[in-house]
Amino acid sequence: MSRVIIAEDEPLAQQELQFMLEREQDIEIVAIASNGQEALDLYAKHRPDVMFLDIEMPKIKGIDVARRIREMTNEAPQFVFITAYDDYALDAFEMEAVDYLQKPYDDFRFMAMIERLKKRHTPKKRPVAQKGKLLIEHDEKMSALTPDA
Repeated sequence: MSRVIIAEDEPLAQQELQFMLEREQDIEIVAIASNGQEALDLYAKHRPDVMFLDIEMPKIKGIDVARRIREMTNEAPQFVFITAYDDYALDAFEMEAVDYLQKPYDDFRFMAMIERLKKRHTPKKRPVAQKGKLLIEHDEKMSALTPDA
């Protein structure tokens, strides 16, 4: 299951995107932001697999949110940019965006984006404990240790 954050400052556009994403079985919306700063804060809290970012948002533009996240980590989420403008398409693909949805988009275009997202994204594997072993996390790596009896 892909954990998702939506960052969209227009309430109707945010509601439409949320509605469309909730129809997908493999997507869990973990947070919704209404501006770029909130999107950064929610990213730090939730570490999602995918972020849907409106490009023109208050405080910090969506494209700048993606840049800052990429500067912070080697394990940045997948980005899907959403905008009413085509001016930022090149910037979006320089950020290795999964897609660039131009508003208004229809079901066909939305589903094409979902298929592209599924092909490019594999959710992070969560560690599974083994019987009789202790899982230790250090520097984002997991080790299984056998406790001394």
